Amino acid sequence: ASTGYKFEAAPWTPRLGLQANYASGDKGGSTLGTFNALYPRLPYFAEISMLVPANVKDVRPTLTFNPLKNVQVVLGYDMLWRASTADGLYGSGESLFPGTNGAKVTGARIGEETSLDIRWRVDQHLSLGAIAAHLEAGPALAQAGGKSVNFGVLFAKYKF
Repeated sequence: ASTGYKFEAAPWTPRLGLQANYASGDKGGSTLGTFNALYPRLPYFAEISMLVPANVKDVRPTLTFNPLKNVQVVLGYDMLWRASTADGLYGSGESLFPGTNGAKVTGARIGEETSLDIRWRVDQHLSLGAIAAHLEAGPALAQAGGKSVNFGVLFAKYKF
């Protein structure tokens, strides 16, 4: 789900947004019950894109604004949990992160991701952008030996 409200008359036309996702997890046993999105477009939840939509629920408030006519800034804060503590966490291709299922990991909280996305449309053909994000590992990642992650990318797009 994704919703928001744009303040059209305010300077920089800010938009407050809220996104939420839920992808089921398994309850254990011999039958696989974890949701498989088949070919999810990454990043699905937030910019670091370590997780696919399987055994994850999240809430992500955002603030979007335009400090200049052709510049858009998006600030996001994503809070992630496991949908089922009996199931693990999954990366690209539904690969199970080692140690995230079973008795070793008991926590539900995966962590929080803070992100900054800046995009500048230079002209009708060229766009430039930068994204920076930090995922602070919560108990579900830390118990499996995972650590916090920083991510950054610069990109250019030329359309003709």
